[in-house]
Amino acid sequence: TARSAFMRNFEVFFVVDGTATYNRNFHLATLLNLSHGFAIPVLTQEIINFLKNEN
Repeated sequence: TARSAFMRNFEVFFVVDGTATYNRNFHLATLLNLSHGFAIPVLTQEIINFLKNEN
């Protein structure tokens, strides 16, 4: 999980617009929870731009 990775000193990125759940409120609660220290919320385009710059 993202929390487990964080606890093992991984830098965790959570793709906000690349994940979902059956309930919008659950999704928003998860985003809020993760963004309070366990993961860095990012957009898909940010990941794409990062990967393009790595090559």
